[in-house]
Amino acid sequence: MKTAWDEEWLREYSPQKLQEEFYCPSFAYPGSFGVRFSKGGKKSFFLVYSISGKRYRMTLGSFPLLSLEQAKRRAVDMLREVDAGVNPSLVAKMRRSSPTVKQLAELFLREASSKRRELSTQKEYARILQREILPRLGTKTAIDISHADVEFLHAQIFQARGSPVMAERTTHLLKSLLKFGVKSGHLSENPIAEWRPSTAPAAIVQASRERRLPFPDLLRLWVLFGEEDPLLSGPFQLLLLTGQRPLSILQMKWSQIRGELWNIPSRKGPPSIPFYLTPTALQCLRAIQEQHKLRGLSDSLYVFPSRDGGHRKHLRKTSLRLSQKLGLKRPFSPISLRLTVRENLFDLGVRPDVIEKILYPQQIPRARRSLLEGTPYNYADEVKEALLLWSRRLSTVTPLKPFPGGRSSSKVVSIFQSKR
Repeated sequence: MKTAWDEEWLREYSPQKLQEEFYCPSFAYPGSFGVRFSKGGKKSFFLVYSISGKRYRMTLGSFPLLSLEQAKRRAVDMLREVDAGVNPSLVAKMRRSSPTVKQLAELFLREASSKRRELSTQKEYARILQREILPRLGTKTAIDISHADVEFLHAQIFQARGSPVMAERTTHLLKSLLKFGVKSGHLSENPIAEWRPSTAPAAIVQASRERRLPFPDLLRLWVLFGEEDPLLSGPFQLLLLTGQRPLSILQMKWSQIRGELWNIPSRKGPPSIPFYLTPTALQCLRAIQEQHKLRGLSDSLYVFPSRDGGHRKHLRKTSLRLSQKLGLKRPFSPISLRLTVRENLFDLGVRPDVIEKILYPQQIPRARRSLLEGTPYNYADEVKEALLLWSRRLSTVTPLKPFPGGRSSSKVVSIFQSKR
């Protein structure tokens, strides 16, 4: 039976039997992608793959909640995991049997009691669990705890309440809890074993004074950025628009920008990680490029060059000057701006795992852990949607204006390669 294999066919086809299955003939990957029609009207995508001669089958999702193209992308992502040595079927089975954080905490406290730990230690464990961890993460499956979860938990205690010591104790206990899950056989590995706080211990006291920048102050700051020299304000604009680490932005090279993607160098794994740049971020880069041309810096490899031919090393003096110019009671810093991006994305309804993909694109999880943190999924579309949403919230209220110190009549030669 010939099928059209398009959205219209999926919508209109009615099975003649209790259940019918069709395989996509154009799926050019080492696996079989298909759709199953049930008499009750349910239409589910599935993938069949082999590992060491044994066949496995995974349900990918149902139509129309999952489109045909999305299902194909999910199937390809899953086959990449298979190629990396991970069996998605076994991981999904393990996830279904994984305890919640609350259930694991009960076993953890019972184990602490059986080992006859100090009574005061047991009480402190129970207090932190009941007050800090369980209200936020208690119902979540332990295997699905991600870096974004622990980062947000740390920020809520560290920044919002100004309790750096309690933030450290809480995150340490959470890591110990998941480590216990590995030792007791409930988890295959600790999903946050490699997490480290973004703030160095030596800077805890100073960083604890920093807060999320209120949105009215953020908008005033964004307007002020548009009136400043793009070479000075550009790093802060890109930090707000991308949420990336200040050092990554200061080390940005023109050669890393291709179309709407910024290929961020990676210390581990692939040579670079592609990161989506919104139209507002590209507009900011074009304003910086114009200043390069006007000042004879066209030969510079770096977007933000220094006098010695390298890149800018810090942003302290500029942030202090702009804070004073704006009349802020507390000077803003790159750390506070990055915290502002994270919490505004959360306020906009962006899921914590998507926020993690935005703030930590260079963090390449091990093949097994990439599945343990959630169903294999390509986050590119959701990251792009979240960045566009956040960019619109900034730029539509206070659109980016050309720097008055530049010549508006000058012609800019684009460095961005167009898509083909």
